[in-house]
Amino acid sequence: MNDLPFTLEQLRTFTILAKEKNFKKTGEKLYLSQPAVSLQIKNLELQLNTILLMRKQKKIKLTHSGKLLFSYGTKILKLCQKMRKSLLKNNKATNIFKITIGGNLFSSSYLIPRLVSIFKYKHPTVQITTIIDSRNNLKKQILNGNLNFAIFDSSLITNSLNNLFKISPYIKDEIILVIPKFHPLTSKKWININELYKLKFLKFPYYIEFQMYLDIILLKNNINLSKLNIMLELPSLESLKNAIKFNLGVAFLPLSSLFQDKEYFEFFHILRIEDLRLTQTFFTVQNISKFNKEFEEFLIP
Repeated sequence: MNDLPFTLEQLRTFTILAKEKNFKKTGEKLYLSQPAVSLQIKNLELQLNTILLMRKQKKIKLTHSGKLLFSYGTKILKLCQKMRKSLLKNNKATNIFKITIGGNLFSSSYLIPRLVSIFKYKHPTVQITTIIDSRNNLKKQILNGNLNFAIFDSSLITNSLNNLFKISPYIKDEIILVIPKFHPLTSKKWININELYKLKFLKFPYYIEFQMYLDIILLKNNINLSKLNIMLELPSLESLKNAIKFNLGVAFLPLSSLFQDKEYFEFFHILRIEDLRLTQTFFTVQNISKFNKEFEEFLIP
């Protein structure tokens, strides 16, 4: 006799027959013909080398062996169902922890590494892939299912996103004025607007989304952009921070962009503007048709 002298299909057929006590009803439940049910039971009896039921005048009665098989068989099938549910739950959890994050070049240079670090701390088993691209391409990737979500800053949130995407505020970052460590103003923590116009500024080109957003909020706070003394435009966050280190000027930067710099306290000093609090909100953008509540809860920083 083999270690497993029956299949789960045979076992399921037998347990249903034991309950229904009727070959025709059993066949209807399993979408099998009556002869097919009879053949499965006959093969099961041959494989187990025992008689499982007695047939008398269209009535079915379980033998002692049949009662034993029904008792154990019911438990085996319930255990199989429990195993299947556990596997499905495990697969679902595994999918949540496989994340593909998208972002633009600027935010990806400092914000996404920080978010990945937070994810890893909370969920050590998380598998994360990042995609760096333009806003339009990120939108396409979300809709195509290649991205779980993307991180957009305030400047990238437009009305065109509302119908197809689930947009949720995620994290707020402060925008601060960064000056070199040995600048004359390092004795201060706050300066007024008029003092801004006396400084030498570094900035990003206007095609960098952060610079576009920064100019808008500076104007909203009554800062005259034409009076700012712009000395140099630099195309990347690292090049601009290096220019500050070498005392070439000062710049407005997201506070989070300094966290990854181990030499922060050695090279930089932070100033804030009196009566102003400059902030930038980042949003998670997901495909609204594939929105997952459990996944959104996972994103909580």
